[in-house]
Amino acid sequence: MSKILKHYIMPSADVQHIEVPIGSQLISVIEQRDCIVVYALVDDPDREKEKVPVMCVGTGWDIKVPDDHYILRLIGTVKVGELVWHVLELQDINELPF
Repeated sequence: MSKILKHYIMPSADVQHIEVPIGSQLISVIEQRDCIVVYALVDDPDREKEKVPVMCVGTGWDIKVPDDHYILRLIGTVKVGELVWHVLELQDINELPF
């Protein structure tokens, strides 16, 4: 049975990892009690876990992708207080279905 699970992240120009069951999709980002929360659609919460690389950057920040074999996918933009954050998933082009 599918579920939607949440994961907290912090603003950072560095790559962070969200641990989710294999095959999960990061679907949205919101502010909740002054925290940044990323939601993942999960087919099987008991499935083996993988670490999905993400970045949470501010408007105007330099975005440094660690390797040429990653592309960025915007999960969403969220306002926390007076600041606006953009959450990006780093997708390995070697693992994309096309």
